[in-house]
Amino acid sequence: MFDSVAIPPSVQACLASLFMEYQPLLADNLRGFYVHGSIAMDCFNPVSSDIDALVIVTRPLDLATKKQLGHLHLKLSKQCGKSIEISVVLQRYLDAFVYPTPFEFHYSDDHYDAFAAGTVDLEVARVDPDLAAHFVITKQYGITVFGPPAQDAFPQVPAADYLDSIASDAEWCYNNIMQGASTGDCTVPKYAVLNFCRVLAFIEDGSAVSKREGGQWGLAHLPDAYHAVIQAALDEYAVAGSSQPVPCQPLHDFASYAFGKIKSYWK
Repeated sequence: MFDSVAIPPSVQACLASLFMEYQPLLADNLRGFYVHGSIAMDCFNPVSSDIDALVIVTRPLDLATKKQLGHLHLKLSKQCGKSIEISVVLQRYLDAFVYPTPFEFHYSDDHYDAFAAGTVDLEVARVDPDLAAHFVITKQYGITVFGPPAQDAFPQVPAADYLDSIASDAEWCYNNIMQGASTGDCTVPKYAVLNFCRVLAFIEDGSAVSKREGGQWGLAHLPDAYHAVIQAALDEYAVAGSSQPVPCQPLHDFASYAFGKIKSYWK
């Protein structure tokens, strides 16, 4: 299943457990199970990367099944020792793509406490703009665990919807940086810096790339003045704790430059 990518055995075991739990629970409603994100793009970092998955079902999930999935993830969170982010989507929203896409169930470890406390509202209908980006990456790079090949299972997401999906995330990154200190030294936020680069790579080249590839693209295509910030983010992405702090002002300058370019295409 994972012969083409370098994944630690413990993570492979976690993914196998995840699928083996989902399969009998969803039974004949299960249409497909796919791995995406850093695992599929062969840039998984055992220390900092999440496990990302998408599940396709043919019929809506009832409340009892959603609760069972919630309990399953509470168990697997302790068993796997890794953050899992997973969404369950209906086949009909892939056949006739909808943006932002509705989902049947979503779990990430950010919601662990809410699931444990039973405060997650599993009945209200929700949508997630991030799913458009996940579909693009899964279609291009995804690993098929069960179901039709990922390249066939996921829709051709319109470029405007994909850009909106990834640019919205970049806006969140920009706001976080600009709220921080602008003087002294700053630890480079690798997610934000590399995410800016991957969005710019899509805007300028039409490429859907990983965060690592985005950073490499940035070094090759963006002004030299920002290379130290980008390189620090790449170093930190490769090995947590390896990058040195950089002056905060260049980080703010890069965020303003990158998001300014993104916003000119996006809004």
